[in-house]
Formats: sequence, C-alpha cells, structure tokens
Amino acid sequence: MAETKFRNFRDNYIALSSLASGNARTLAFAGLAFVWLFKPSAGGVNELPGLLYASGCLFVLTLILDVLQYAYATAAWGIYCRLKEREGERTGNPINDDTDVSAPEQINWPTLALFWAKQATLFVAYFIVALYMFISKFYPDGVN
Repeated sequence: MAETKFRNFRDNYIALSSLASGNARTLAFAGLAFVWLFKPSAGGVNELPGLLYASGCLFVLTLILDVLQYAYATAAWGIYCRLKEREGERTGNPINDDTDVSAPEQINWPTLALFWAKQATLFVAYFIVALYMFISKFYPDGVN
C-alpha cells in the first residue's frame, strides 16, 4: 500500500462519518414511513403489531440519538473554543484561527458513543423490520 499523508485519512474519516450520519437519518425516516405504510388499516398506534411498534420506537430513538450527537458536539466544541479564547485573552496570547491548540481526547468520546449507538439502533430496527416481513410472509397469523 502506498503511503499517504495522515490528513488524508482524517479527511476520509470526517467525510465518511458525516455521510453515515446523514444516511442513518434518512434510513430512520424511511423506516418510520415503512411502519406507517404497513400498519394494519384499522386502528392507531395501539393496534400496531409488536414488531412494528418496536422497530418504530427504535427508529425514533435513532433520530433522538442523532440530535443528541450533534447537540453535544456543538455545545462541547463551542464551550471549549470559548474557554480557549478567554484563556488567550487572560494570558495576553490571543487565539486566532491559526493558533495551535491541543484538545483533550475525552471531549469527543460522548460524540463517538452517540454515533455508534445511533448506527447500532438503526441496525437493530431494520433487523426487526426484516423479521416482521419474514413472519408476516410465512406465518401471517403469528405477526402480533
């Protein structure tokens, strides 16, 4: 394998994780649409078969985790940047866009945990949808 600069790996990571988050969001909305379209024609949420209800809840949880991921990251990095700016003002070394700073690696751990929880929740939700489709096809009386 040819050697390449580290920044290329970092750029790929950023682009791919952003794409994965966007796809997860789209797939969660599509999953909710699936639940809505394939619910029994009579009744409301209380009439949903258990598997559809469970997958619908997981799709909603995926979207909640998505919002939490970005809300936490926005708050954490915003606060960190402001603290660094104040530190620079206090010490007489103003911070600008070209100033080298180091951030604690722990600042990103909750973001990563929420990212992977979102992906796992979405995977489980679609597994349940596939299970529902299989059961409803081969065991139509056993869907509830």
